[in-house]
Amino acid sequence: MSNGGVDLNVSDLGGFPISNWLWSNGSTDEDLTNVPAGDYTLEFENASGCSNFIAVTIPVIRPYQPQICLLTVDTSLVYNEVVWEKDPNNIVDGFNIYRETTNYGEFELVTSLPYTNESVYMDNSASPVDRSWRYFITSFDACGESYGSFIHKTIHIVETSNNGIIVDLSWDDYEGITYSSIDLMRFDQTNGWQLISNLPIGTNTYSDTPPEFTDLDYMISFNISSPCTSTKDQDHNATRSNTSSSAFNGGGPTDLSVIEKENGKIILYPNPTSDNLNIYIENSDDYDVIRIVNMNGELVYEQLISDNLNQISTAEFAKGMYFVQIYSENGIVTEKIMKK
Repeated sequence: MSNGGVDLNVSDLGGFPISNWLWSNGSTDEDLTNVPAGDYTLEFENASGCSNFIAVTIPVIRPYQPQICLLTVDTSLVYNEVVWEKDPNNIVDGFNIYRETTNYGEFELVTSLPYTNESVYMDNSASPVDRSWRYFITSFDACGESYGSFIHKTIHIVETSNNGIIVDLSWDDYEGITYSSIDLMRFDQTNGWQLISNLPIGTNTYSDTPPEFTDLDYMISFNISSPCTSTKDQDHNATRSNTSSSAFNGGGPTDLSVIEKENGKIILYPNPTSDNLNIYIENSDDYDVIRIVNMNGELVYEQLISDNLNQISTAEFAKGMYFVQIYSENGIVTEKIMKK
């Protein structure tokens, strides 16, 4: 040792040395690398052999804390959708999605998604028809998992009474976004979806006298002040509740075909179908074309893929079995459907 240098030794709490270097001229620019977070002892030893010790804590450096920008219910799929925006300045390995269980405040991990996936998750295991749901997300990398995002909760609307003249409705509030009013929407066979009232936040009941009761349905919606953009550059401008008469197709029902691929889910519903077939492709950027062929191999339908949800009219299809073929540069995904 020369020039009055000082030996520095770092040990864990058991005294096991994990690093040492020479400190000269009152400073050092040495890096302590590959050392996990925890409490350590820093030992000083000068040229005369005199030692001293300092307790050192290496903190856990978590990855950045992501935030949900929108939680909504897809009115075609009647599933919860979680949307967040990636931070291009904070690249992580992926994101964890947590959903509240039936016990308030108790959350369970429902999926882990790689960073390269689109920043939208469709949860086909939780029924928006039954109740509201609360979610939060985290990011993760080699250093561990981030703190959780703020919790978001869906709106849930129900019919509390319907005597054929007046329909009484009630709903709860969204959590996670500040908003001032909600739109109450009504659907009937003659008029389709219509806005019937804009109501201030804190209003949670409404009595409606609809013009007719054929296919009657209700939904709550409100616009968000800043659009939420997933990584597919798809703007999400509003959040929606469930619809009051919607049915849930979750957990492997007979009218839902779910294909699990390494790059995400492909969901075809309803199957069997009568008038319309919906094809949800979780990572639609990875696919190019949808083709439908009959049992003779004849092409009956073809379209380019430009979005996650692809809606196809099957009204003109003859009854029988068909094959849906979804093309990508890596091959073809094929699923049978039945036209009723």
